[in-house]
Amino acid sequence: MSNKSTDKYLKFRKALQKLFKGTDGKEVMEFLNEHYVEIPAIDQTPELTYYRLGQKEFVQSLIKDATTDLTELENLTKGG
Repeated sequence: MSNKSTDKYLKFRKALQKLFKGTDGKEVMEFLNEHYVEIPAIDQTPELTYYRLGQKEFVQSLIKDATTDLTELENLTKGG
């Protein structure tokens, strides 16, 4: 990742963490987890299954990005 794209990525991750830190954000995260991660992705057709798998993966990455520590990534961008 170039330095410019890394900076944008860091800003995105910080904003995401800030968004999910509050009471409303925690409620939204809980809803997303219950309705997209914890339910089975298998559906009646392969297309619906792929669609649900995509939803599940997207929500899992949002949750992961919102809850992981950014210290290591910040140090990498500073050259340390």
